[in-house]
Amino acid sequence: SGTAWTTATATALKFRLHCSQLDLQGVTVKGAACVNTAGLGTAFVNQAPTIGNSAFMVEGSGFPASASGLLLLGAIPSWPSLPIPGADPTCFVHTDILLTLNGTAGNGNVRNAAGATGQFTFGIPIPADPALVGGIVSTQIGAVDAASTFPLKIVTSNALLLTLY
Repeated sequence: SGTAWTTATATALKFRLHCSQLDLQGVTVKGAACVNTAGLGTAFVNQAPTIGNSAFMVEGSGFPASASGLLLLGAIPSWPSLPIPGADPTCFVHTDILLTLNGTAGNGNVRNAAGATGQFTFGIPIPADPALVGGIVSTQIGAVDAASTFPLKIVTSNALLLTLY
């Protein structure tokens, strides 16, 4: 009727399109993602890493559905990219690892409580502490790719260097 909202039928999305750049203010991309059996697992943010942002998240898309994964957190921006022996030779660790957060990639569509297929979401609340301004946190997503033909079934995203402001 044009005056009331109606519920759409439950259908899966046909594709996903991300229209934001990976390198927002305070965010620098480091290294490249490696190819996995579901595509190219990419790490990104949708908001700037400002102090006091309790809703800040690092996200990843293009990973295998239901994959177990980790968000790697480090503090050395000049950390060299290191190959992962036994994994796909295009997979690298681009960050030092001081802390990890566990996650599971989604296995449904965006209307599903399990999340979109191959999508990771890691919440990293940033405290409202002015002493953190200028601090750098490096992040990268690593995941299990059970269908990989390599002995070590690990895949990695690009890394993100987050400069807090």
